[in-house]
Amino acid sequence: MSEQVVTILSGVSEIPDGGMRKATSESTMITSSTDSSPRVSPEIGENTDLGSVLEPTSSLASIPKKCMTVRTLEESLDEKKTLKNRRLASIRRERRLSLQIPSQSILGQDDLGNPIVNRRSSDSMVRPNRNVGFSHLDIRSYPVILGDNPSVSAGAPLAIDWKHFHTCMMDIDEYECGRPTRRNKSEMRIPKFERFEILERAGEVDDEVEEVLKKVEVIKKKRDEAARTPMWQINGKHIVEKASSKVKTMLKKDRKLEEKVLLQKSIEYYQTRIKESEKYASEVDAATIDAANANSAEDGTNV
Repeated sequence: MSEQVVTILSGVSEIPDGGMRKATSESTMITSSTDSSPRVSPEIGENTDLGSVLEPTSSLASIPKKCMTVRTLEESLDEKKTLKNRRLASIRRERRLSLQIPSQSILGQDDLGNPIVNRRSSDSMVRPNRNVGFSHLDIRSYPVILGDNPSVSAGAPLAIDWKHFHTCMMDIDEYECGRPTRRNKSEMRIPKFERFEILERAGEVDDEVEEVLKKVEVIKKKRDEAARTPMWQINGKHIVEKASSKVKTMLKKDRKLEEKVLLQKSIEYYQTRIKESEKYASEVDAATIDAANANSAEDGTNV
């Protein structure tokens, strides 16, 4: 890497790249042919105009972008060098912003010498206003069919078909003027009797509705069982699955017999724990059912 040394005297001096530079005291600047950003030597005095020492440039690529004004512990302990680095960083920031932001959007400077930017004017100059408008609406009508959602409270679930049977076009202003008020959640609920009537008008067969109702009830029971399953049992099932997969891989690779026996014992242990928990859960369910029946019988005798 070849370097060029330029000695700057008081007044105006010419540098090899054709630019002009002005300084108030003698200083030395080292520029590199591979790095376009200038580096100032430590011989700069306290009264030196740092803005005149820096190389004025017209492109953002040649401005040095430093993320740290104080890079080392020695520089942080040296107050003069720290102050000089901060002043240099402030000048670089000001020149970088002056190239990015139009002059009419800079309102002034703050106490630290940083430019105060009018954000509204700069944003309006950089970001053009983009608006999206709608002129008309395409409204499609879909038929209501028998669904398969198990989250329904009671009765058969509803759904809409994939193919629409009617399409109409309407002006958006006309639609907004004639649009009814939005419904809340309670108004959007459809009772099960109304759903059965809708399915009858749609031509759904009773046998298909009964089959869907049976599937929905089975899924509901499975969800209830999963919700009542304790967390340790779920973790035990995962452990059993992992252990069984490990046993299979070990059998394929012909590992040691002791490890196989230990893994098999762990699988059997968790399987017994799961069976005990299922037995306990069934006993608890039976006890609750018996208690409910007893309470209902007592209520009947009291009546």
